[in-house]
Amino acid sequence: IEDGKSCGASFEMDMTGCKLVNFSMPIVNAAPGQTNVCLDITVENFEEIGAYQGSIEFDTSIISYNGILPNDAFPFLQPDVYAQAKGTISFSWLDFSFKGQTVPDGTVIFKLCFDVVGDLGDLGSLVFSSNPTRFEVGDANANKFGIGDLNSGRVIVTDEVLSLYSD
Repeated sequence: IEDGKSCGASFEMDMTGCKLVNFSMPIVNAAPGQTNVCLDITVENFEEIGAYQGSIEFDTSIISYNGILPNDAFPFLQPDVYAQAKGTISFSWLDFSFKGQTVPDGTVIFKLCFDVVGDLGDLGSLVFSSNPTRFEVGDANANKFGIGDLNSGRVIVTDEVLSLYSD
């Protein structure tokens, strides 16, 4: 680092105490025409969180948005289907107790449900995004947390039953 007067300085930062919040979706198989296929949105390192928001993009030629099922521990989750035709869902949650919330790794914070409109063999990806709603996580005092892994999900249109969770 320099101060503009060629007076350089260097230092080390210990980031071992910084935990990043991870969000994940599974890979699921669904039959052609199947309705109400729900994907768990899970978290890791969700400690003293006061708010989160973001978007999820999906392929509308393969899956059609059916609804969102919130976890009762997150009663003020606000979904917004910006444009079903464009395949974007935005969501936000705020802890109105202003204490922050901690949940165990693997907790389902909400479920996204879809109807299958694609054909046998199609693969519908679901991707965490900051478009149009910026992906952010913060504490009860509006301090931002780091975002770790954003593990995308998939709906595979098949006649075989199988569900996998990606790492």
